[in-house]
Amino acid sequence: ESQVGKDLYQVTFEGNCFTSKRQAVQYALIRAAEVAQKNNDSYFIILDKAAETSGSQQIITQNIFTFDDLREYLGLAIIGTSASTVSTSPTCTLMIKTFNEKPHCENYLTVSDILNTNADILSQRNK
Repeated sequence: ESQVGKDLYQVTFEGNCFTSKRQAVQYALIRAAEVAQKNNDSYFIILDKAAETSGSQQIITQNIFTFDDLREYLGLAIIGTSASTVSTSPTCTLMIKTFNEKPHCENYLTVSDILNTNADILSQRNK
């Protein structure tokens, strides 16, 4: 990840040939939650998201997520990505803004919710 401004970070997850687009998005969200947590923040919003398929020029971009998109994520669905190409090495980049206090918008994510929802992935990674 890289800090691009005050409480503003670009987080990228690069998969391999065994990673699905869904996993790339999921791992990028986990990493975004970890970045917020590392900076003692409890919330974040996704300002922009780009998913790229390696070996092609196709880039899928979506601005600010809706509440329905977030609800779908928590059900482990792919958030707002669709593509007609087959992914061999998916990459997902998120531009996030972190907050210590609950932001005054409905599109926020809670760090603890993301990390708890993905506890099984985190425990496998930490082995």
